[in-house]
Amino acid sequence: MSGPLRKPKQVKPGSYKPEMPKMMSMLEEERAKDAKKSISIVQGGAMPDGKKTLNFDLQYNNLEHLNFIQSFASVYTYLEISANPSLLSDTDATGHCIGCGDGNGGNHPTCKRDKAATLRCAFFFLFNTMCGNSSIRAHFDGRPTEMQRLLGGTAEDNIDSDLNVDFLLGYTGYMYRKVTDIAAFKDEIIASINIGRPVIAKVKSNNVSYEVIIGYDGDVLITPQLYSYDHSTSPPAIVPQKQAGYDDLLALYIIGEKAGRRYTLKDGLNNIRRTMENNISERTWDNYLTKLGGWDKFSSNDGLNTANPAERQARAQRLSAFTEGPTPTIMYVYNIVSFHGAFIASAIPNNHYLHQELFANPAYHRLWESIEAPCSIILEAGHKMGCFNRNNDWLTINEQDISGLSIGICETIVEVMKADKMLLDIICQAQGI
Repeated sequence: MSGPLRKPKQVKPGSYKPEMPKMMSMLEEERAKDAKKSISIVQGGAMPDGKKTLNFDLQYNNLEHLNFIQSFASVYTYLEISANPSLLSDTDATGHCIGCGDGNGGNHPTCKRDKAATLRCAFFFLFNTMCGNSSIRAHFDGRPTEMQRLLGGTAEDNIDSDLNVDFLLGYTGYMYRKVTDIAAFKDEIIASINIGRPVIAKVKSNNVSYEVIIGYDGDVLITPQLYSYDHSTSPPAIVPQKQAGYDDLLALYIIGEKAGRRYTLKDGLNNIRRTMENNISERTWDNYLTKLGGWDKFSSNDGLNTANPAERQARAQRLSAFTEGPTPTIMYVYNIVSFHGAFIASAIPNNHYLHQELFANPAYHRLWESIEAPCSIILEAGHKMGCFNRNNDWLTINEQDISGLSIGICETIVEVMKADKMLLDIICQAQGI
């Protein structure tokens, strides 16, 4: 059903290890209260059919799948630029690769490197980090951690838990409504587009989970041209996506006016710390040492030393191959790119309120500079994980070579564990400011 435009309700955990049922029940209570108010931006019945398209020209990056955070970053960037066009003149896009997926570090002729796309990417990095998503680590067997479930960070949810959506809208200060009444979809979309606001739609097909609706033409929805990437080929193949229709829609997120922020940097740091501490408490990396070890200080009764060739290959692929099954570990290591982009390489203009909150205080600025070293360690570890899978034929490899590879990858994992703890310490220090 369609709910009212609302200010996201701030729900803070009592500790850094969240009480999951309690937090979610609090959210449900707030939604029940809001639903009774029943305020809608659609008035006067059905809107007339016709055609209208917003001037929405934002290039998506390919660093993660098109999830809710990606979609919201695009809509937020559009709304911010519409309200303050000078943001673009203040954005430095020089030499800034926005991860469009061309595979050439931004040197492909199709890479735009435009300022709007750079700004959109910077907001994505920030949002992806402040909600805690870029701090998630994955279990070897693919079972989701507690924080993955809380944030909706599973393959099925695609980063769209109600708690996560509430945080992002509250962090930026926008009111919003989630609409699930199919009969209201058309009127809601037309009304929002007519006042210049794109709509975020959760979809049930299209090989992506979300679309940003930027216009309508009768019964046809207009969305930005999207491409997905088939990672089973080398280089990844570009797969054009069809336009979504009304039959594809599962839910709409209608963005309202700004009404004051309900979450700040402090809340974002809480999210990050909560996620990092959950990684440690669930011992997410331990099983990697068990399954990939087997020699010297990484002795194991279930390591590569006891696995047959096919099992060794499967374990190596778990790190970085896009095969059937859980999302490869490397995706939860390369999310450090978002973390680094939020605190170190932000392209958000200095005069923007989100940038000022992060960097105006010199004490914060000094801490963020210390993030560089552990981020570099984790990024390099991601490269090594990729090589561990790609550079070895695990079906025919010489037995005498396996022990060295095993020890090497286990040492890499230990380095990531140490770097994660360094980052957690920095976040804890920031919370004390």
